Amino acid sequence: TDKIIEATRVIELVNRIRLDESVHVAWLQSAISEFRSLTINTVDGAQVLGAEIIDPVWRKMVHWHAVEMHEVARPAAKAALRETLLDAKDGQSLFAEFESLAA
Repeated sequence: TDKIIEATRVIELVNRIRLDESVHVAWLQSAISEFRSLTINTVDGAQVLGAEIIDPVWRKMVHWHAVEMHEVARPAAKAALRETLLDAKDGQSLFAEFESLAA
């Protein structure tokens, strides 16, 4: 059917995008790893280790992905869960029980 053909095309397109992005990600991983090992000459003649530049940014990024991103997304996820539960039989008490777990 047409939907199967369309779904197959979408899958193929997504796989092509993933392949294309994997090349860019691999290059970026390599470049960042190499940059960390370099000594950078600043415009005032000082020298800074690449790791001193990369590592603080990396720590912030990891913290964002591991902690902050989830805190930002929590209210929307909770609202979606509430909406779903309220549509279910006895949904109000299910949501109340969910809320009590956080106490």
